[in-house]
Amino acid sequence: MSRRTLRPLPNSKPQQRRRPAEYNRPPIINFTLTVQFKQDIAGRPDIDRMMRRFYERAMADDVIGYIFTDVAKLDLDRHLPIIGDFWETIVFQTPIYARHGRNPLQVHGELNDKERLLPAHFERWLKIFHEVADELFTGERHEFMKSRAGAIAARMTSYVASVSP
Repeated sequence: MSRRTLRPLPNSKPQQRRRPAEYNRPPIINFTLTVQFKQDIAGRPDIDRMMRRFYERAMADDVIGYIFTDVAKLDLDRHLPIIGDFWETIVFQTPIYARHGRNPLQVHGELNDKERLLPAHFERWLKIFHEVADELFTGERHEFMKSRAGAIAARMTSYVASVSP
């Protein structure tokens, strides 16, 4: 028995090697999808999380950021517990903010003495507040907090206009 070797014909394409079937399958892509459903504000930790995100955004804002950083020279680590107490008092009707003995109108009036606070500043503050609240939460307390923020912005605007020279 003789063995013959087949040789390719001249000008013919070389045969491609066949790949195993698994190479012809589409690649398997593994990924993890995390879905977080927004919930309502449930307690103080939610208020603290919102306030941190809000102030980080507000302090970096082109319109009002300088008021927090350059005029008020806000120390965020000192301010967040106080403002958290303020919003806890409003949202959950606790008396915790009273321990600070502060009047927010007076605090903003003193700030207005350093730098005139304009309606546009409070409008921007409220816009950022609503954006952050809507990013994080949904529900009755969330809507109540946004409503109160609107009333506070309107009251602050009116107050600083009345005490401005």
